[in-house]
Amino acid sequence: MSHTKLIIIIALLLTASAFPVVLGTRANPQHENRTSEVASRIQLDYNQEEIYADQIIVDFTADFDFSTTQEFAERNGLHVLRLYPAIGEAVFKTLGPDLDSVMFRVAQDPSVTFVSPNGFFRMSYTPNDPQWTNQWGPKKIQAQDAWNLTKGNSSVIVAILDTGVDYAHEDLSGNMWKNPSEDGGTPGVDDDGNGYIDDLYGWNFFNDTKYVMDNNDRDTNDNPVPIYHGTHVSGIVAAVMNNSKGIAGLAQVKIMAVKVLARNGTGDWSWLSSGIKYAYENGADIISMSLGGSWAPNSVKTQAQNAWDNGTLLVGASGNDGTNGVHYPAIYDSVIAVGATNSADSRAGFSN
Repeated sequence: MSHTKLIIIIALLLTASAFPVVLGTRANPQHENRTSEVASRIQLDYNQEEIYADQIIVDFTADFDFSTTQEFAERNGLHVLRLYPAIGEAVFKTLGPDLDSVMFRVAQDPSVTFVSPNGFFRMSYTPNDPQWTNQWGPKKIQAQDAWNLTKGNSSVIVAILDTGVDYAHEDLSGNMWKNPSEDGGTPGVDDDGNGYIDDLYGWNFFNDTKYVMDNNDRDTNDNPVPIYHGTHVSGIVAAVMNNSKGIAGLAQVKIMAVKVLARNGTGDWSWLSSGIKYAYENGADIISMSLGGSWAPNSVKTQAQNAWDNGTLLVGASGNDGTNGVHYPAIYDSVIAVGATNSADSRAGFSN
């Protein structure tokens, strides 16, 4: 409950005792005790978004006769909705405009032990994505409880610095970030003047183009080998939820595709430095870097710090070598280092 609401309640309780002070007489201690005792029987802590604004729940004394509920309602300006004698309470519709004032008035009735707003709750949210049952990770971190509060916000932009993103994927296309200046802009023109022509979904620093689609690697016989590492990471973050397809992403946010890795999964540090700068300058709220090495040039540290100073949250992998070695850029103070755990809440064997 807000401090403002609490102040209003206190004001209601103390109004009567305030006037004698103005008249130069002392406040009545018995009255102050009475108002304090009444206040203790009112539910002050509640969420405005989860109540019925014109209903209250009244708990009665053990000797209350429920056959007199209508009389109780009439003398307190209420309308009876439902009776629950087994638990000693009833639900009433309020006839006054101010719920808190009504509760204060009703709480003074000698047959009442407690008054609260009538509200509602929801079942735990469970998406209908077919692979949800196989996703032990979100369950382990109790994502369903978080989803009861929020499933994310499309105004939040998460830049995935990786091998690119399959922006046409059926479980990702709905949550892809689009540069508003380039969406519907003039082809071949840098519509927003950010130095990158037609960067609709992000930018490819591997070959300096607008094409950010995820790649396949090739084996020694030149046969295609699917990697789609960036697409995999993007799905964990923001796969479209409750669309009866694939998996459920942790948050319904927008994915900015920033390609800084070649199709074999390696990349130059300058691509990463450039990718970090591009991400925060183009509105990324969070930068995800599931990559790294045992060292990094100062330019990476500089850009990571610049992003942090710009208000962007950076997350980096601690490494998948199964050692105690440090991993860059996760080692920087400006980056949150994230390791891997297993379903038993222990460090995964491959995680640094």
